[in-house]
Amino acid sequence: MKILIACNRTSSNPFVRTLADSLRELGVDVTCSLDEFWHSWDKYDVIHLQWPHLLVKGLETITPLKEHLQTIKSSGKTMVVTCHNLHPHYSQKMVADESYDLVYNMVDCIIHMGDYSFNLCKKKYPHAKHVIIPHHVYDALYKSIPSREDAMKHLYLNPKRRYVLCFGAFRHNDEREIAVKASRILGNINGKVLAPGFSKYRLQKNILRTIEEYIKNLTYRFKYKNLIISKGFVPDEDLPYYYAASDIALIHRREILNSGNLPMAFYMGKVVIGPNVGNVGAILNETGNPTFDINNIESIEDCIKKALILNKNGKGEENRKYAIKYYSSNIVAEQYKKLYKKLM
Repeated sequence: MKILIACNRTSSNPFVRTLADSLRELGVDVTCSLDEFWHSWDKYDVIHLQWPHLLVKGLETITPLKEHLQTIKSSGKTMVVTCHNLHPHYSQKMVADESYDLVYNMVDCIIHMGDYSFNLCKKKYPHAKHVIIPHHVYDALYKSIPSREDAMKHLYLNPKRRYVLCFGAFRHNDEREIAVKASRILGNINGKVLAPGFSKYRLQKNILRTIEEYIKNLTYRFKYKNLIISKGFVPDEDLPYYYAASDIALIHRREILNSGNLPMAFYMGKVVIGPNVGNVGAILNETGNPTFDINNIESIEDCIKKALILNKNGKGEENRKYAIKYYSSNIVAEQYKKLYKKLM
């Protein structure tokens, strides 16, 4: 059984490479490559697509992708796609938006990470088989969790404070508004928000852009005293320290379908707060973690209070056991392997 995952292994998102590694441990022959998708797809039994907009990168129109998918389909090869998103995040290119509907209309199977997209897409794309396979945790990358004491020393934090972690990129100001609201709430209870991705400041070839982002970063730090902001990129080896230092995790999105931060926070033993939307909201509600109303940002205050109580009562450890039982990479990879066999 030869599987082609149509995404380069070098992607900054570890989803693909960690899934591929887990499948290989189960004896599955896996290749991760966009180039193979365009030029050598016929060597594979199953072609597993990921983010459709990556397939049209550099294309002016949707036509080349449409013709290519039609060629693959007419050959009888099995095509599946993981439904990470319903559309690209904040895209202004029509071809990227069109790629999602095209791919979802042409594949044999759509893999969902929760009930919300499963129920939604089952009606919209009735021709395809729909299955639910959860987002795996990156347990091969993060095999141990440091102590809170070690995390405080590593990140130079005050152990007497409470911390809420907003992990991941801040793509828009409405997401920053969520973190800022949380920081104001925590300011009343001797707490702070860890928001390493709040500002995207980093060294770039464009010196003027670098200076502009540096000034913006300084402005954020001066304006929001209860936000702890880094340079935006957190190395893999530092990620467990951020979770270990935090009392709870907050998913700072208004619009979201799935989030790898949810299973990761569970795996790290954290109570999770998130928006009551998409698969994220459905999973948090099902597991007894607090959700906020995206149309009422004030609802975050009650969520934080509830989450701190849940944390004190052992909910974080309960979440960790849940993640190990249902989200471990070997368990999830086995579900993919069985699906591939069934589709073939």
